[in-house]
Amino acid sequence: MTYVLDDRHLDEQFSPPAGLSARTRPDTLGLAAVLGSDRDCSCGADSTSWAAHAKQHMRWARGVPVAPAADLARVCQATGLDSLLPVPQSASAPLRRLAYDVGLLFRRENRYDFPPLPWPGRGGMAWTDDPTAYLAVWEDRAIALVVLHTVERFGLHDRPDEKGYIQLDQPGPVRGVAAVFVCADYRRRGIASRLVRAACAAEDHALEDLAWSLPFSPGGAALARTLVAADGLRVSA
Repeated sequence: MTYVLDDRHLDEQFSPPAGLSARTRPDTLGLAAVLGSDRDCSCGADSTSWAAHAKQHMRWARGVPVAPAADLARVCQATGLDSLLPVPQSASAPLRRLAYDVGLLFRRENRYDFPPLPWPGRGGMAWTDDPTAYLAVWEDRAIALVVLHTVERFGLHDRPDEKGYIQLDQPGPVRGVAAVFVCADYRRRGIASRLVRAACAAEDHALEDLAWSLPFSPGGAALARTLVAADGLRVSA
């Protein structure tokens, strides 16, 4: 499969898809107002360049642009908020780059040290935890991501030891959630929970058996609590 990626539409007027415009959203694209301080911006921009920050902010709000090759046009058209585009490590480099770029949005917003997916270009190493990304593509943008991977040990979040620490003393391997990200303009619509459920269904894996990677962001903790009973929430490093 081949994807051609570009950075189009940096100044386009955004019209949200039907069904996604009922809620009045904050003006995530008022760039002149929000780009005054890179370090404080919600998008997590890490560049001192206004142009680089604008590009990062646009992707964080609207998604990563995708220009499908002709033979994949039907795939993208059929891939919406209720279906997934799987991206295993065996996928083409351009498709893995698309997933990697969405993963960078996740890393930057949460100020994590590393992205949830390996670099897909030359010199990139295959990760041993078998990560598979699942993308939601709306029209010409990848707007949401979930990454499942394999963990060797896990623990129960609500059963700490006498010192209050969570012990990762349960043997695996089990599949876990490495990352969940939804672009800002599409949040609070149940997309994240639908992505996780669909990814589990694609791998024939029970929600209750997932191990959620720590540390939790506030949104990640709320999502896990929504999907899994409190006394059964598995976590991993």
